[in-house]
Amino acid sequence: MLFHPIFRRLLIGISCGSTLLFAASPARATSLEPVDFSRLVKDADTIVIADVVATRSERVATATGTRIATFVTLQVRDTLKGAPRAELTLDLTGGTVDGQTLRIIGVPDFSVGQREFLFIKDNGSVVCPLVGFYHGRLRVEIDPSTGIEAVFRHDRRAVKSVSEVGRGGEKESSGNLAVSPSRGAMSAKDLATAVRALLPGAYHRPASADAALPDPTR
Repeated sequence: MLFHPIFRRLLIGISCGSTLLFAASPARATSLEPVDFSRLVKDADTIVIADVVATRSERVATATGTRIATFVTLQVRDTLKGAPRAELTLDLTGGTVDGQTLRIIGVPDFSVGQREFLFIKDNGSVVCPLVGFYHGRLRVEIDPSTGIEAVFRHDRRAVKSVSEVGRGGEKESSGNLAVSPSRGAMSAKDLATAVRALLPGAYHRPASADAALPDPTR
């Protein structure tokens, strides 16, 4: 796990019963700047549509001490880039263990039952394995205005075209808030098609594979 020296000091010095909020970049929040769609696709080593089936936070050993980490287990429904697999676990720095909370600005929270469209890079070796931090995580939810599975940004606004992927304000909205109804929201299927269009010859998970995966919300 690679950390800037400031992160190393932070991860060693958490006090009991405290909540620490820390910026993603020590100098400036470049990691949270907008990331255009083509860069998300290019920089990611793995792109999946997946369901969150479990989360756990624990303290893990590092070369300089310990860190709080949250592990998010995903049931993969569609692999757009990278090696196909049925299950994937994200390793994100931050979480709550024994009353101690570490939160890194830009590292999103995940909840069981959510469906996600994820642009992943260097999982297990960085603070946040999502390209552009929360910009690399899109929620897949039913659009109230159309009834289709549509794609929503971290700020809960609907994505209407690929030009809106990786955009949005710096504040991440709570996962408990309702999505904003929006006509013309892009479907997850259409976004997957747009990703594949930038990856000629990429792996296409057969539709029949999705049918074999149980729905964790049932």
